[in-house]
Amino acid sequence: MPQSRLRRYFRHGLLPQLMALEACVRLGSVTRAADELSLAQPTVSCMLRKLSDTMGGPVTVIRDRRVEPSALGRELLDLARDLLHAFERFEQRREPHAPRYDRLGAITHPEPLPWPSSFPSRSASRWRQRASQCPRARRRQGRTDGRS
Repeated sequence: MPQSRLRRYFRHGLLPQLMALEACVRLGSVTRAADELSLAQPTVSCMLRKLSDTMGGPVTVIRDRRVEPSALGRELLDLARDLLHAFERFEQRREPHAPRYDRLGAITHPEPLPWPSSFPSRSASRWRQRASQCPRARRRQGRTDGRS
C-alpha cells in the first residue's frame, strides 16, 4: 500500500484517538473516559471528532445518554483493541529489568535507588566536616578556645 494513502491516519495522532474511542465505548461516557485518561472532557470530544473526520463518518452515536460505536466505530474498536493488546504483549515480553525511559529520555531504574541517607556517602561526611567547623557547632560541643 502506498505511503500517501496511509498518511491521513497519522495526521492527528491515531493511537490516542483510538484509546479515547475505546475508553468512551467501554465506559459509556466521554466524561468518564476523560477522567480515566487524565484528560479534559473537551479534549476527548475533540479527539473523537477528529477521528470521525479522518475516517470520513461518525464513529460514535449517543443512545439513551450512552456513547455507543457506530458501524464504522465497531470496526475501529476491533482495530483499537488489537493494537492495545499488541502493546500489552510487547510490554510483557520486554525484559523485566530493562531500563525504562521517562518523557525526557532519561533512564529510570525499575527498582528505586536507595535513599541517600541509607548508605555512607562522601557528601555526608563532607557535610559533617563543614558543620563541625561552624561557630555554632563549636559552642554546642563546648568551647575549644580555652575559655570556660
